[in-house]
Amino acid sequence: MITIKTFKSHKQQKVGAQIALSNRLFVPGWNLFWALKDIVYIKKHPNDKLILIAYNNDVPIGIAYVFTYSKKHYIQLFVRKAERRNGVGKALWNKAQITLNHKNDFRYHEGGQDSQKFFPKITKGK
Repeated sequence: MITIKTFKSHKQQKVGAQIALSNRLFVPGWNLFWALKDIVYIKKHPNDKLILIAYNNDVPIGIAYVFTYSKKHYIQLFVRKAERRNGVGKALWNKAQITLNHKNDFRYHEGGQDSQKFFPKITKGK
């Protein structure tokens, strides 16, 4: 069963980032990796908004990180390959929208091939 845990305050985000780093919920060297490192090792950044971690039977399998830049909300998602195409990314996206009271206004950067397919599909009708 998939559950999602929310990390909203800076102290909570630090815990969430540590969980994500220790469970390799990122692509090494990509933006999400460096953002998680910054949250753990640098003072609170006012642009950090939210970390969500998806669990399957208490095992971390995915992450959503939301931040602001130039007054716009950005989201970065990562889901383990074995768990993709099972609704985990969509669940993280939806939970982020509900938690921050946003309606499909997240901006994103398409990374690999999977995200190039995922983001246009999830934002359809925007």
